[in-house]
Amino acid sequence: MEAAGQAVTELAQSLLLDQATVSILCGPGNNGGDGLVVARMLHKLGYKVTILITSSEENLKSSTKDQLKKIRYLKLDPLFPQNPNFQLALQRLNTHDLIIDALLGTGSEGAPRDPISGVITAANQSQTPIISIDIPSGIDCDSGVAHAQFIRANHTITIGNPKPFLFQNAGLEASGKWNVAPINFPPELLNQPTDFEYITEFPILPQRAKNSHKGTSGRLLIVAGSDNMPGAAILAAHAALCAGIGLVTLASTPEVCRVASHHLPEIILHPLLATDGVIASSAANDLIASQSIFDAAIFGPGLSTHPETLSFLKEVFSNLQIPSVIDADGLNAGAKGVRLPPSPCVLTPHPGELARLMCTTTDEIQLNRFEFAQQAVENFNQTILLKGAHSIVATPSHPLAVNSSGNPGMATGGMGDALSGIIGTLLAQGHPPRESAIAGMFWHGLAADLCAHEIGSVGYTATDLIRNLPRTRAKLTAS
Repeated sequence: MEAAGQAVTELAQSLLLDQATVSILCGPGNNGGDGLVVARMLHKLGYKVTILITSSEENLKSSTKDQLKKIRYLKLDPLFPQNPNFQLALQRLNTHDLIIDALLGTGSEGAPRDPISGVITAANQSQTPIISIDIPSGIDCDSGVAHAQFIRANHTITIGNPKPFLFQNAGLEASGKWNVAPINFPPELLNQPTDFEYITEFPILPQRAKNSHKGTSGRLLIVAGSDNMPGAAILAAHAALCAGIGLVTLASTPEVCRVASHHLPEIILHPLLATDGVIASSAANDLIASQSIFDAAIFGPGLSTHPETLSFLKEVFSNLQIPSVIDADGLNAGAKGVRLPPSPCVLTPHPGELARLMCTTTDEIQLNRFEFAQQAVENFNQTILLKGAHSIVATPSHPLAVNSSGNPGMATGGMGDALSGIIGTLLAQGHPPRESAIAGMFWHGLAADLCAHEIGSVGYTATDLIRNLPRTRAKLTAS
């Protein structure tokens, strides 16, 4: 409690001016005890503190009662619900400089009841900045699902380790900015394997050898695009080039190859037989025969789900022997009955594509992202990269990897095509599917963060991100 309270106090200090006023909202459990520690520390620093405790004194946990004794020793008198000034203090929350939410912790279950629900409503309506201790009250710790009343925090200091609510559902927004407060957990506890791994650093990408050449830097095949959607193929190929591929070959319709040649003179073109502006089923044998010259492949961006292309993919997938990224219409083909390749793959669905593969709804996927990512691994026995805020990589017999990089500006067309190009490059350079997926999503997100910093938080494009890939890599490999 002392360590948690110290971390919250330090954040509060950074936000407050001298002589500021702070309301501490405390529940009956250990979270409320944390709040009382903050109250004591802020009082000693000279801030004016008001403490509201949402329980009778006899119902407080023993550790919280101990903290209550300490603040009373300092002549601080908390307000309990039976005190007539309790409601008056709630009405005056908007006159305070900061609110500390210490109402409910990770062990709470179900919707908050009065008086806590009323306190949550008053805190949100006050428009006063809020720091939540460990978790915004009213948010489920594991799912991130919000109950009827929940705190909308500006900052959350979560204790010990990140928790699942930070990455999904209402918890993602309700937490505001967040950081972790270490509280001296025993090393043997922290070193135990868990179900999740939070990716905060670049796991691979060594410097190239001095004698490298294009033939040793990966040969990537990209099967993408249709006459109505040439851009997806171009973006994937451009991303592969900027990610450092040695040689990239685009296999697509003659029209897509013609358009791509004007944008990317560095790529090799492999025009395939086409029907109605899409790759024809009769092109499958051509591609199957030539796959041995490539180290990895990408299938799907902009391909379409035309019956001819579905027949083409069915034949190619059943004979595919090289590691591949399956994205976009490659995944949609799987949802339409095309059996996905047995060779090692990274499947990169967004929530809608995963919903089609899993025969459910996008809302259901978003409600249970961790669960569905793991279920998809069990269904397909491949590495799954579920895209979205805090993308998730799931792999057989490994913990789920949760991404720390990226920002909301990435919510625009073409970002997934760029990600495919990055991951395809890493696969072609010999990295296993899981490492390629994790490094790819982290690198992709960091390039977007650089765009947000240099261009603006909204309005940068997939092409802007792709052009930042070499600079992002240079910064990472130099550190």
